[in-house]
Amino acid sequence: MNIILLIILYFSILFLVGTMIKNNSIVEIGWGVGFIIVAWFAYYSDPSIVLGQWIITFLVTLWGIRLFYHMIRRNFGKSEDLNYANVRRAWGKWVIPRSFLQVYILQGLFLYIISLTVIQVAYQGIDHTEAGEQIQINDHRTLELNPSSGLLWRSSNVVGYLPNCR
Repeated sequence: MNIILLIILYFSILFLVGTMIKNNSIVEIGWGVGFIIVAWFAYYSDPSIVLGQWIITFLVTLWGIRLFYHMIRRNFGKSEDLNYANVRRAWGKWVIPRSFLQVYILQGLFLYIISLTVIQVAYQGIDHTEAGEQIQINDHRTLELNPSSGLLWRSSNVVGYLPNCR
C-alpha cells in the first residue's frame, strides 16, 4: 500500500509542476524517474535483500535513466506537446481536475501495473528465519539460509550457491 501512496504523491507533485508551467508534457519526462523511485522504494522496504532483487533494481534504474534522458531531450524547453495542448483546449474549465485524473493519476496507475513484477521480486525476499532453516518456495525450489556463508538453493535436481550478498 505504501508504494501506491508514493506513486500518487509523485504524480501529484508532477501535476503541480505541470499546472504551474501549463505543460502536461512533464508527465512524460517524469515517467522514467517514477520507475526508479518505485524500484528503489520496494528494494529498501524489504529487509531481506538478495542478489536477484539488487540486479532487478539496478536494471530498472538503468532503463529509467535511459528513458528519462530520452524524454528530456525530446521535450525539455519546448512548448506543450500538441496532443496535450489539444486536450487542454477541449477540456476547457475542467482542464485541472481532468488533467489530474486522466493524465497524471492514470499514468501512475500504468506505472504501478508495469512495476508489479519489480514490486513482487522485492517483496519475495527471504523470510525472517533462523540460520540454517529451510524455506520451501514451491514444490521444486528450496532455499537454505546460513548468515555466515550465504544462500544455498535447490531447484529440482540443480543445486546452486550464492555467497552472502548483503
